[in-house]
Amino acid sequence: MLDVIIPDQLAMVTLAAAYLLCICTCFMCITHRLAFKDYTRKKQLGIVVIYGISFWVVHPLILLSERTVTLTETTILLMVLTVPLTCAALWVALAMGAKIEISSIQFLLGSFIIGTIIFTLDVTLYMLAFADTLDINGLILTYSYLLVGCIAGAVLRFLLILNNETELDEIKKWHFAGAVTIGIALASIPNVIKASLTVGKELTNLTLTFDSIFFALLINIVALIVLILVPDLLGDNQRKKTKLALLTNRAEYHSLFFNHPDAVFAIDREERFIRMNETARQTLNQTEATLPPSLALKDVLKSRTYVKVKSYLKQAFEGIGSEFHLYTADDRYFQVTLLPLEFEGQTAAYAILKDQTDPKKYQEQIQHFAFHDDLTGLKNRRGFFVELEEINHPFSIVMIDFDHFKRINDIYGHDYGDLLLKELARRMKHRFLRPFSIARIGGDEFAMIYSGEDEEALVNACRKFLDDFSEPIQVGGRLCYMTPSIGFAHSIADEKPAAIVSYADYAMFQSKNNGRNQIQLFKPEMKERLERKKVLEKDLPHAILNDELFLVYQPILNTVSARIEAVEALVRWDHPKLGLISPGEFIPTAEDIGEIAHLEEWVVTTACEEVKKWNESLAEPVRLSVNLSMKHIEQTDIHLFVKDRLTQTGFSPEWMTIELTETTLMRREKETVKSIEKLKEMGVAVYLDDFGTGYSSLNYIMRLPLDGVKLDRLFLQKMKQDNEHYTLVHSLITMKHKLGLEVVAEGVETKDHLHMLEKMGCEKIQGYYIAKPLHHQVCLNMVKSGILPAAEIV
Repeated sequence: MLDVIIPDQLAMVTLAAAYLLCICTCFMCITHRLAFKDYTRKKQLGIVVIYGISFWVVHPLILLSERTVTLTETTILLMVLTVPLTCAALWVALAMGAKIEISSIQFLLGSFIIGTIIFTLDVTLYMLAFADTLDINGLILTYSYLLVGCIAGAVLRFLLILNNETELDEIKKWHFAGAVTIGIALASIPNVIKASLTVGKELTNLTLTFDSIFFALLINIVALIVLILVPDLLGDNQRKKTKLALLTNRAEYHSLFFNHPDAVFAIDREERFIRMNETARQTLNQTEATLPPSLALKDVLKSRTYVKVKSYLKQAFEGIGSEFHLYTADDRYFQVTLLPLEFEGQTAAYAILKDQTDPKKYQEQIQHFAFHDDLTGLKNRRGFFVELEEINHPFSIVMIDFDHFKRINDIYGHDYGDLLLKELARRMKHRFLRPFSIARIGGDEFAMIYSGEDEEALVNACRKFLDDFSEPIQVGGRLCYMTPSIGFAHSIADEKPAAIVSYADYAMFQSKNNGRNQIQLFKPEMKERLERKKVLEKDLPHAILNDELFLVYQPILNTVSARIEAVEALVRWDHPKLGLISPGEFIPTAEDIGEIAHLEEWVVTTACEEVKKWNESLAEPVRLSVNLSMKHIEQTDIHLFVKDRLTQTGFSPEWMTIELTETTLMRREKETVKSIEKLKEMGVAVYLDDFGTGYSSLNYIMRLPLDGVKLDRLFLQKMKQDNEHYTLVHSLITMKHKLGLEVVAEGVETKDHLHMLEKMGCEKIQGYYIAKPLHHQVCLNMVKSGILPAAEIV
């Protein structure tokens, strides 16, 4: 047996500690209330055990405040065994307090369980502690049970209402107040229980000492009142906020519904319109006066559209929202949003129709322009390749390029060229119907996809298209002769569609090379040539760095002095794998891949450096003639380019001749004329190359500040003594001399050519009869020696 005697001062401290511990434990339990349901089972058990023991310790502390307590080992053991009761009450309180809302039955049952466990715990502890002086007062005991139950219910109600409070500041304020109130209430319950079980505790003792029954009752009643009032105040505050929010939401809903810029409907389960805004009435062509009270959805929608909308309505009535697009019979396009709507206890539907007709048309226009040519209305390059990605085998690709179209642009201008392109596109659409799909992929180049494998039908359509151009085209008040070159290729099972386009493109170039105005089918043996072209395109940029290029020089003879007075520099490519490659093959490649400027920069620089060394050892210097590409001139200024090369190499301008083609001069006439004038001011001579193959006229030649012309070799190939070509060449030479222009005849390959040109007074000739293009040392030796077939020079 153990007699515990506590001094008065220490007893008061012990009692105060019990109240403080109970308040702190309540504060922590309230903190964990909402998250309790989300904790793991292990964490829930740990919280219940720790804080359950903390609540249980409050009771021994209150017992010690009795100053004298007699306990046995058995009593102490039995008291310790009541710890699970504390944990059980706390588990129920936290589990139910973690909910946002519970039913009335759940609330009453929870209050009963919590109150009964707390009452049973306190009664058991005090019956064990005061077994020797036990004197049960049934009235006070019954009152105590009811009081404990009410306090348990008030605590549970406080937690539930606190859970519904959404403002953080409010939660913090009532969290602390509730912890203090609940802690004091729970810590005061033992004194009320003790009063019903021990002798000397009377309800009529109205003293306010800590050990008086009146004080204990007073604290419990006050705590109960506070726990009842606080939730009411908190709940009333919440109800006011809810009501205000409801009124605000209702006003916002009314504003959004009736002032919404889009059409808004509310539809019940009978598919009748409950209400609609003004935009909706206008959309349905209804007015307030004519709107029937039972207007249904099927009354305003076509059958097919109605079936589609009905399926989405069914989902909305089941509580599932949706969004979809809707086309109407009058070509209007709507974005529809359907949401569930509670109406008179049933689920209805809330619909918003956003008119997207204009944005949709604008989007379609943008989409159209992205994949179509705005000039001809045909698909553009992007649209062509997008369609190509989706094509299925078998198919064929047809490439069409119109011969000499660039010259039309040069002569008549781009506006006329655009008119001509429209007419060409119109003829293509007329001739190539399904299964052809036509696209303009650039300039005057068109491509078609032919779906199917009927080659005969494809070829027949292409032949008829060629026949369409047997007569001149009348466009813009002018007659224009135009011929197409056509190439096509059939799909190959293992080849990508883009490769078939390359094959058809190559076949089209073969058509041009074979004389134009014809059809060419890509054959397997052409693939080697195409692969060769790809190799050249890949290796050409590195040819200069790898020292694979070299120059040869073809002499130009003065027939009067029998002296080589000029040489033309010509470039050659010695490919490490393919061997010697003709400039007629790699020059167009350089133009296609944008390397022509770099190539000609190397040619001019190298030629100037080599011929400069020649002239330093010659009694009379020779002139250097170089040909500049049209593509190069389009990228730079001729004058600045030549000046830069001459400055870098120290080559004298008086020794330099620049050869330009007729097409080059015509494409950029104004800019080119200015550059020619600046070149002449420097002392550089400018010649018109390949004269007679273009559209030049006497007036045109007279406008250009040229020093001379080079007759095209085609004239000499057909020229015989006293025939029409002889007369033409004679006239040209005579006319050019009268204009003060020098004339160089190219393609002199026979003795007859030489004799005829000498009779005509042509002083300068160039061709294989004089010499083929020679390596620089061989050419230098010929210039130095002056050895020519004297018998052939008259």
